[in-house]
Amino acid sequence: MTNQSISEVNIHRLAELFEQLEADYVLLDKIEDPAREDAAADGDGAEAGVGEGLVLQTGLPHITIHFDIENDTLSAFAVWEGRLPASAEDKVGAFIAEFNWNMSAPTLSYDFRPKGTGAGAKQEEEEIAICANRAMGVGIGLSSNQLGSFVLSAFDSFGMAFDAVAEAFPQAAKWNDKAANKKGRS
Repeated sequence: MTNQSISEVNIHRLAELFEQLEADYVLLDKIEDPAREDAAADGDGAEAGVGEGLVLQTGLPHITIHFDIENDTLSAFAVWEGRLPASAEDKVGAFIAEFNWNMSAPTLSYDFRPKGTGAGAKQEEEEIAICANRAMGVGIGLSSNQLGSFVLSAFDSFGMAFDAVAEAFPQAAKWNDKAANKKGRS
């Protein structure tokens, strides 16, 4: 057995892992909650840690994924491209409750997002976006194998979870319709 050294986990170390995996990613400024920024400004003036104001964004087909490190926790947040009408909330809520009851990870959730509004739209409509998250404590650091395993297992679990969502709500996976139409034309 090899002895893997434990190192601090920060967003730049995560980016190095993505370079090793030859995976596409981008580092983005973290969107801060104004209330939290005010509280931090009133704090002791401690300097921000390495990469603390950044998140790493990547993805899988039809899934956007953000990795963030906060309070000694590495979190992976995913949003599925499919959208459902707000009127489907009862069905979506029941599906998510059952999924979360039966699976330890990832945890699914949903929220309402503004629907694209065209010219002349009188009222902005909302639609349901289904999200997933995983988290791991990194306060004492992780080995390269542990960090890589977390990232790859997050990808795998997000893919599996959103495949189940697409099966339960095929009307939201509009890209499947486009693929079927292309096959029909060939």
